[in-house]
Amino acid sequence: MRMLPPSHPGRIIDRLEVGEAELVRELLDNGGVSIALQPVVTINAPRVVGWEALVRAHHPQMGPIPPLVLVDVAKQNGMLDELTRQVADLAIDALDRACELVDDQLLVVTVNVELEQFYASNPFIEWLLQRELPSKGQFVLEITERDGDTWTPAHERAARLLVARGIDLALDDVGAGHSRIGFFRHREWQLVKIDQSFLTWETERDRKVIELFVHMIHGLGLASLAEGIETVEHLLFAQSLGIRYGQGYWLGHPEPVEDVLAELRERGTAIETSF
Repeated sequence: MRMLPPSHPGRIIDRLEVGEAELVRELLDNGGVSIALQPVVTINAPRVVGWEALVRAHHPQMGPIPPLVLVDVAKQNGMLDELTRQVADLAIDALDRACELVDDQLLVVTVNVELEQFYASNPFIEWLLQRELPSKGQFVLEITERDGDTWTPAHERAARLLVARGIDLALDDVGAGHSRIGFFRHREWQLVKIDQSFLTWETERDRKVIELFVHMIHGLGLASLAEGIETVEHLLFAQSLGIRYGQGYWLGHPEPVEDVLAELRERGTAIETSF
């Protein structure tokens, strides 16, 4: 593995050379992987209903490792399932602790999984089916449709096993890349996450297409979440579409687990927004 000099304070590397599996192995084996929690919020009368668990990694000499870089190297070197398992394990523990602080509502935590991992025989899925889940919280797997893969009977078999285990499934990045309408034909998703690109529009025709797409989601009886709410305009547009949940910097940045729990103790699920 190519050795890099120790990082200076605040330095973040922007890439790793292909094949630097030793670094990922070291992070996985020595507690170098952690999570940040970004709040999921109700659009109207904003309150936190849960969080998305986002992978973070920090190397003692190299400093913070960008999540996309980490995931890419893990995927190339056959360690994506182990990385996902560690993220999910931390997320479930965080949810369990959060639920102990809130008595009056259901809290959720979501974790991303690649469609290529989504098979009953996959090591991560096998582990998740055996993992003890919080009795008062809801764990959700987000499956991306960004690459335009098709939903197969093998995917459906894994989905049925997970749902029977009490795990909800979300369709992530809807509207991004080569999305396929076929994902909606085969399964009733517990949550549909609408890509940020749907929150911006240039013409009335654009707006009408977005309105019809969201109307289809709601017409199927599916809960919707708008991703990437970064401005008040994004929030107001999502509200006008009747979208139920939101996520983005305007509503809350990703924070370490201990900070999230401290805020939960101090003010519960209330959040502050300004217009």
